[in-house]
Amino acid sequence: VYEFSRNICKGCNMKTDIKTVSEKSALNIIKNNPNVVIIHSSDGCGVCQQFIPNVLDPIAKAWPNVKFKMIKEKLTFPVASHPVTYFFKNGNCIMHPAGGAPDDAVRKMMESLYGKPI
Repeated sequence: VYEFSRNICKGCNMKTDIKTVSEKSALNIIKNNPNVVIIHSSDGCGVCQQFIPNVLDPIAKAWPNVKFKMIKEKLTFPVASHPVTYFFKNGNCIMHPAGGAPDDAVRKMMESLYGKPI
């Protein structure tokens, strides 16, 4: 279960190992890889500042068979709140919850979609 929050953190510098790509690059990655997680984030998002480096970064390292990428630009379709985490399997978006969630909830979701961590 995802917790929704709209905290704003102006001027925060998020440190993450998840590479930021354009929407066009993300679409190519989704097309060419069976397991992909795309995070849509914004620089002023307080939830993003905590959720991405503290929850998603370690999870990305635990699942090297899943490509994790981040988009910060405006998307073709509107996004109401950040972050939005898109889970893709074989080119299809399986789910796209918004907001942050505890590490254990995201790990359970990852296991149900992509199997146990490697």
